[in-house]
Amino acid sequence: MKVHPPGADSGEILEVGKDVKNYKQGDNVMAHTLGLAYGSAYGVFQLYVRAKTATVPKIPDDLDFRAAVVLPLSISTAAAGLYLKMTLGLKYPDVVNRLADRMLSLEMRDGSEHVAETTTKKIDVLLVWGVSSSVGSTTIQLAVASGYDVVTTASPRKYSYCKDLGACLVLDYHAPNIVPRFISLLHENGTPVAGAYDAIGTDATVRQCAAVLHAVGGGTVASVVATPDDLPEGVKAARISSTDVVSQDDGVVARKIWGEYVPAALPNEVLKATPREMIIGRRLRSIQAGLDRQKEGLWFPDPPGTINPARLSKHNVGGEPGKATDFSYVPTLSDALKAAQLAKQDVTASVAPLPPIPAPVFPLPRISSDRESDDFHASEKQRHEENRLEFEALYNKHRSPCSSRSRRTSHYGFSRTQIQQNGASINVPLDFRAGFDAKVVIDRLKMSIYDAYLVRVDITKNVNYFRRQQVVFNPETGTYALYVREGRVGLEGFARIVIESPTLSTVTARFRKFFQDKTLKTWNKRYEFVPRRPGRFAFVELDYTKTTARPKELPKYTAVDGNINAEVRGLMEHILFGGPVKNHVAGSEDPSTSAPWLSFTAPYEQLSSWTVFSALKILLRIRIHIESGNTINWMTILRLSSHYRSQIPFYSADDRPAVISSYHALFLEAKFLYCLWPFREIAKLAEQMHCKGSLQLHAHKVLAQPLYQAYSSLRHGFRRLTDASTPEFRQLKAYLENSCHRIHCLSVELEEIYRLFVKAPLPNPYRHWIETKKYNDPSGEMRLLLWHGTPVDSLLGILDVGLQIRRQGASWTGSMFGNAIYLADASSKSAGFCRFEAGDGHGILLLCEADVGVRRIRSQASIYNGHEVIRQSRGRHRCIEGLGRTGPARWKPIEWQMEPGVGDGSPLMPEITAPYGDTHSGGALGFNEYAMYDPSHVMLRYLLRVKIKRRLYYYNDDASQSLGYGMKYAGLRTGSETAHPGVGFSRTAENRRTTSFREETDFKHGLGTCRFN
Repeated sequence: MKVHPPGADSGEILEVGKDVKNYKQGDNVMAHTLGLAYGSAYGVFQLYVRAKTATVPKIPDDLDFRAAVVLPLSISTAAAGLYLKMTLGLKYPDVVNRLADRMLSLEMRDGSEHVAETTTKKIDVLLVWGVSSSVGSTTIQLAVASGYDVVTTASPRKYSYCKDLGACLVLDYHAPNIVPRFISLLHENGTPVAGAYDAIGTDATVRQCAAVLHAVGGGTVASVVATPDDLPEGVKAARISSTDVVSQDDGVVARKIWGEYVPAALPNEVLKATPREMIIGRRLRSIQAGLDRQKEGLWFPDPPGTINPARLSKHNVGGEPGKATDFSYVPTLSDALKAAQLAKQDVTASVAPLPPIPAPVFPLPRISSDRESDDFHASEKQRHEENRLEFEALYNKHRSPCSSRSRRTSHYGFSRTQIQQNGASINVPLDFRAGFDAKVVIDRLKMSIYDAYLVRVDITKNVNYFRRQQVVFNPETGTYALYVREGRVGLEGFARIVIESPTLSTVTARFRKFFQDKTLKTWNKRYEFVPRRPGRFAFVELDYTKTTARPKELPKYTAVDGNINAEVRGLMEHILFGGPVKNHVAGSEDPSTSAPWLSFTAPYEQLSSWTVFSALKILLRIRIHIESGNTINWMTILRLSSHYRSQIPFYSADDRPAVISSYHALFLEAKFLYCLWPFREIAKLAEQMHCKGSLQLHAHKVLAQPLYQAYSSLRHGFRRLTDASTPEFRQLKAYLENSCHRIHCLSVELEEIYRLFVKAPLPNPYRHWIETKKYNDPSGEMRLLLWHGTPVDSLLGILDVGLQIRRQGASWTGSMFGNAIYLADASSKSAGFCRFEAGDGHGILLLCEADVGVRRIRSQASIYNGHEVIRQSRGRHRCIEGLGRTGPARWKPIEWQMEPGVGDGSPLMPEITAPYGDTHSGGALGFNEYAMYDPSHVMLRYLLRVKIKRRLYYYNDDASQSLGYGMKYAGLRTGSETAHPGVGFSRTAENRRTTSFREETDFKHGLGTCRFN
């Protein structure tokens, strides 16, 4: 080695023996150089040191030699006392379980539901006496990774240090009654005691450990030095030697700890190099100063801004002279050991309560509804290439070289390694309908396993579909068949046999054609990047050599928005997600908790490392976006969440897939990814997200929940009208139903009514309207309650900034009267622009108070430059009314009070008792249309959630001309947030197809003609 600190070593390998495998020149390693066991060539204080591979693990690149050197001696000494049969003989540590326990403990702090599962389970306790040395620190880490609860002793200043290592209970070793207190706590809890490890090694500490064990039934004390003979009955002492790990038990302990656990624990930071170094001085005379400091228990410097309690007691500050102050306090064991077992929290019972976590100075980010830029597909391609190169650099160590042809056809050798790996079994699940002896075809020549698992997710549309297609050979019939199964992820779905033939090429050709149709990728280039398109499936790479156990559970999102008011939840879920999250029957079991998913349609256990790595990168992008500033673009969150769900299938039965929009959600997904692939970066992400989520939750309380966070971002608030007997509710309902005209062939059913208002502390978007009332208004005041239909995905922006003219983020169709906000006095006309068919018939109608003005322009024809006409009028006009052939008979003031008022008197609404009829206006429109050019004069008053259905409309052949004209043009345009709410002349290709369909389906039935609209 080049680097040669005295004692145990860490450094760089210069040479390797001829029989040494898995090591090469230049590897960074640490080593326990056992000179006492193998001779002076393996000793220390020499320039070049030999080491046996049994105690030489590689170290991560980010662990420097000076930090790593603390581990070799402490690992061997700790392992000898914990795992040798002649000492404590404990079970070996496990990296995966330790990380899972760590993540579980983080989750428990948020109030998880696992507490009930752990209340009946008693975890063995290990007593570790003395944690200040490297041996004591490593002993705690190994014992915790082995699944034991550690109770230990330390000075009060080291309580947090012990907690970080994994100890669940710490008592002050200065306390004169420390042994009785340990005994009392262990008796109260009734927990089995696995033994004791004395990391100090004095006669007194061994006897203290023995006294505790004797009181709880006996056991073994493993000691680094002293082993008295006159111990209590039932207690024995076993002396530890670091060389025993290789010389005893046939070297099994060395292989298990040095060969298996340490190489896996170091990269995942489950095993930490501690304590850190402290330089006392630069000359030999400093050695005595270091020994004195260690004897006083002051082996590491005080943290900044803290006072060492040991120094206070030494100088008799506030206490009896010569007597140490006892800073410990343990009222009951249920506050310590039991709490640690039930909640898996690292509780330091003997320290005063920690100070509250300081609240972050930054506010919660706002939720924005702005559209994304159009160039993100280009950045996606570059990002995919960067991720691939990073993954290949990571994965390159574990794969063999491959030809250029294999690289072109098999993801740079990944699938090729599955097919050609010597001795590796390939397990390709078979469709349920295939015969018992049938097998999926594997073409080794073309490096193809003819099994494709595809996923398509669109959260706003509650699309969560899988498609799995396989080419299967049936030896009984000697034929090949293409099986295709489709359905919701995790459910059985529906299967069919597309083609069956004795010729393989015929079936594989159809397989490739289906694959390309669904993914826009050719089969040979299935691992290359193709921009994601709506309605297309994503190819999910599987690893058929994986033998990972089935995940115990899926991410549970019940606590993410667990304490949301039902009134807020009902509407905000529609605004953010496009509909309710829960679609399963009320009272039934949550799909994420019952977990009855089928592995064939949700193959979690076979997701490849590349799939998990790609998903991790998406989580990191979501994190970056959440932390990027004061605004969260909700469209980006939805897109990335759907992209992530297309990589990692999410079983939700009929429920809507969960959106990943918070630290808590990121923590849940990272924890689940680690179960699929124990990668160090995933574990780090989980811990960081929990830490930040805890800070955010502590500072903002329930407002940190995503639904409340989004609600708090809105400028408009809402309250649901619950009393259907009030004049307000009855007349609004009547206005909705009576203004729904049969010509539009729509039925509108009321679900809920919400009263909208501007939140008090926020700027009022209608300030200009209110201020103009102080001056002469040349247009004159005339306030009407008018309808505006909008898609659900535009509602977030509307409730934030109000109705706007071509607001960024809003789609746009039609401009009959120029750039304006379009309103209508017929609910069915506005309902046609809610895009209700994309939302299972659910739509949103806004009822607005609009000051159209007495001197508004009333036009029989279209004015495509209407905004210019209004601008040139210099305030004389602010609205253009497109006259319709059908409209309200008369208007009347509303019969309830609306706050805040913005004018004199009450706004007008149509007389609900008088049916709509012919206006005799001679207008070109079927119904009235109001184009407003000043958003501040359109105040949002009510939001109505409605159920919209198309219906057949029958009318006599002798119907009036106006009725037939209205039918001709009703509902032709697609509509949007700011587009016309009803009839117009904007004809897209889709509109022309709709018109042709209606003309082709006219047929006589009974007394009249039946037409579809």
